[in-house]
Amino acid sequence: MYLPRSFYSDLGDVEVIERDGILHLFHLVLPNRDLIAHAISRDGLSWKACAPAIRTGDPGEMDDDMIRTISVTKRDDLYYMLYTATSRQEAGRVERTGLAISKDLYSWEKYPERIVAQADPKYYETELSKTRAIAFRDPKPLEVDGKYYCTVCARAALGPRFRKGCAALMVSDDLIHWKAKAPLFMPGLFDEVECPQLYRIGEYFYLFGSIIEEQTQRYWISKNIDGPFYTPSNSQLFPVHSHYAGRLCRFDGKDIFACWTSCIQDGDHPFGLRTVLGEPIRYVPSILEVHQNPDGTLHMASWQGWDNYQKKKTPLTDLQWIWGNISGELKQNQNNLTLSSQEGFSLYADSENHESFTLNGKLKLSTGEAGLFFRGDDQAGGYFIRFRPAEYRAALIRHTNHPEQDRFCYQVMQESPCSALDRWVPFQLRSIGAEIEFSLDGHILFSTVSSTRLSGRIGCYAICGEFLLSDLELISMRQPENQ
Repeated sequence: MYLPRSFYSDLGDVEVIERDGILHLFHLVLPNRDLIAHAISRDGLSWKACAPAIRTGDPGEMDDDMIRTISVTKRDDLYYMLYTATSRQEAGRVERTGLAISKDLYSWEKYPERIVAQADPKYYETELSKTRAIAFRDPKPLEVDGKYYCTVCARAALGPRFRKGCAALMVSDDLIHWKAKAPLFMPGLFDEVECPQLYRIGEYFYLFGSIIEEQTQRYWISKNIDGPFYTPSNSQLFPVHSHYAGRLCRFDGKDIFACWTSCIQDGDHPFGLRTVLGEPIRYVPSILEVHQNPDGTLHMASWQGWDNYQKKKTPLTDLQWIWGNISGELKQNQNNLTLSSQEGFSLYADSENHESFTLNGKLKLSTGEAGLFFRGDDQAGGYFIRFRPAEYRAALIRHTNHPEQDRFCYQVMQESPCSALDRWVPFQLRSIGAEIEFSLDGHILFSTVSSTRLSGRIGCYAICGEFLLSDLELISMRQPENQ
């Protein structure tokens, strides 16, 4: 995960691009949005801050108010940054597209003709008298057969007030001169589709976008660059209030996904203070891999770069009863466990204090409720991965004692659908620093940050069922570094 260190650290929408084996991250700085920050990474996990890429313009220029979401695209030997700009003349209420160019991604020069694109009234909302602001932001091009197709967050010219959000489209041959087209995609549901991005994998085109009303990251599929785009059954890629405003690129031979999300203020967070606005701190979570399923749909998987952060492997054995119904029974055979509970709650865990770790294994559960326990204490408090197979649902739960008051803290942090568990299903749990990531059958279910407790015991629990775990492998991990 990445967050620049400062008195009030906060960031916004991101862009990622690879050059010579280095992943470049560009992001907004909130709340001022007066510059585009820049950081680099050789492995997608440890980051080093660089000098800002561009800043707002002088008074009277088209970008003298704020600079918002950007994109970076390579053409020949140059890199073209399309950026969203607002001016003080309209009190920041009109979004336009500016351009900056670089040879190396470090030094940028703004294009002399600053405005290279803006909303066209033929297709998009442009009258300030009829709206709170003119949306035309988050430009992101995709090159197909020598032509650049750029999606933009905008609102269509016609339609109900809060149903006109669309992925606007403009095309170019040189990334400088743009021609407006009709909306590429208009779901007819939302006020805006933020950070829309076209991305190609094999024969499929994917349109990614974030929905303000839902606070979700979604995607749609087509076999043609101009659509139509259909909604897959797993269009929502993450739980609500999770990863948002994602961007994709190729890095280290993989399609990767980067975004921002908000951390949960539930302890002494390693990054310290809240933002100026009193909101949870936004940060860039660890990048994820984008995998294509046989039917063309997508899923997110854990990043391969974590393999280089492994320290040592140890068995997860000698689990002890912590709390619950005494009729519960745990059978242990090397790296295989069977926990049975005929009634009520039974919790078992080892006696070690684990800090950063990865736990791999397989699980099986057909009835009742069961799950994993980590960052646990002797009072049965900690974090739980809960499975309810009858509901085909899983949840990440924090259930601890309040650090300052004599009462409990119970929070369902994230929920997600899950596959049937009446067969052996591989799983992976990462708890590295404050970051938590859980995968089931190779698919990311949960990814977030919580710092109520950063270490503790590891185990499992069951309620009125039989929970089977096999091939358990516990790996201690080192944490990535941010400079």
